[in-house]
Amino acid sequence: GEPLIQQDTFKFIKRVEESGNESVDWKIVTNGHVAITQKIKSLFQDRYWQQVHVSVDSLDKDTYQKIRLGGQLEMALQFLQFLDLCKLDKTVKNIKVSMCVGKPNYLQMGEFFNWATEKGYLCEFQYVYYDPNRDFGFHNFTVKQLEKVVAEIQKFAIPADVANPILASLLRAIAAKTDKI
Repeated sequence: GEPLIQQDTFKFIKRVEESGNESVDWKIVTNGHVAITQKIKSLFQDRYWQQVHVSVDSLDKDTYQKIRLGGQLEMALQFLQFLDLCKLDKTVKNIKVSMCVGKPNYLQMGEFFNWATEKGYLCEFQYVYYDPNRDFGFHNFTVKQLEKVVAEIQKFAIPADVANPILASLLRAIAAKTDKI
């Protein structure tokens, strides 16, 4: 589940800190759906975070809600603004944003990468091939449709080290479908 609403996360951090281990490189992955309470402020302002990774999935409100099922893009963006302040205060070193790329948002990758770069965030794209509960992944795409996705992604001005992992996944899916024909 979401670590910032799980009490075990806070207990774990407290235990590690009480153990006297001062060489911890704190990192966390979150969807950023959390109110900026005093507890959250203390979590990020009272220790040094090597990286905070926020899964955003889309900058378009409607697409975001479709992917996150009732998620609030504005809440995630407010959390990122809070992290920006923590970065200025030097309690957060790196902020990474990621997008799980599927049918509803693959055409938004270029805009997402540009936004992340402008904000000074690290950027990651994660491939969603199969989602058994929703029509999000690329599993029912034909070879021709997958090839179109690859061609579209290659049009974006995204550096190879960021785009290649998702392109490689798409090319493996094309190869697997081609082998079955």
